[in-house]
Parts: sequence; structure tokens; C-alpha cells
Amino acid sequence: MVSTKLLTLATEAAIALNHIEQKPESFLTGLALFGGAMIAAAYAENLELDVDLYDCLALNDELLPLFLTNWSFSGNISNIIECHLASNNANISLALNAVAVNNDMNYITGCDTNISLSAIQEVIAQISVFQL
Repeated sequence: MVSTKLLTLATEAAIALNHIEQKPESFLTGLALFGGAMIAAAYAENLELDVDLYDCLALNDELLPLFLTNWSFSGNISNIIECHLASNNANISLALNAVAVNNDMNYITGCDTNISLSAIQEVIAQISVFQL
């Protein structure tokens, strides 16, 4: 169940970041932001372990640096994820806040929470319009 929820969050983050940045790599970057959490949840669920969404998201911040050094992300995607890990990317913070609000979540780690509600609602509107 958690891995399915994380796939939804990753897809929404991809849609949100694509809308905000409108760059070719934005959609893939949005998906990559949840890569560690999705892998951790899928692995735990495969072992029939009970996992918590927020625990997987916290673990994600520890796994993303490993992915950056061991996977072949493009330079642009790697740079954006590194900025996110340094809590230094306003676009990712906006996208992740929109995803959190859209899914009635308390927070998503690693993003600034001082973003206007109107900006968040604009991004949520784009998430709702986009259909895969």
C-alpha cells in the first residue's frame, strides 16, 4: 500500500515540477525525488514488513545521495536533486508542498513550508488537470 501511495506522490511531483519549471528533465526529476522511498517501501512490502509512509520518506533523503553517485542521472537532474537535498530549490519545495497538500499530508521532508497557499493551489490545479 505504501509503495502504491509513493508512486502516486512521485507522479504528482513529476507533474507539478514539470508545470513549474517547464524543462525537459523536470518530469523525470519529479519521479526521481521519490526513488529511494519507493524502492524502500517496495522492498519492505516484498518482505511482508509493515512500513510507514513518513519513515520511507525520511529514508529517501538518505538514499538519494547514494543514487546520485551510483546511477546514471543526467547532470541537470543530479544538480536539481543535490539542490533539493541542500534545501536550496524553491521549485521543488513548491512542487512537494503542492503534493503534500493535495494528499492531506503533514509534510514532505526537505522542502520549505513558507510558500503561499495561492501558489500551492495553482500547482494543485495543474496536477488535477493532468491525466496519465
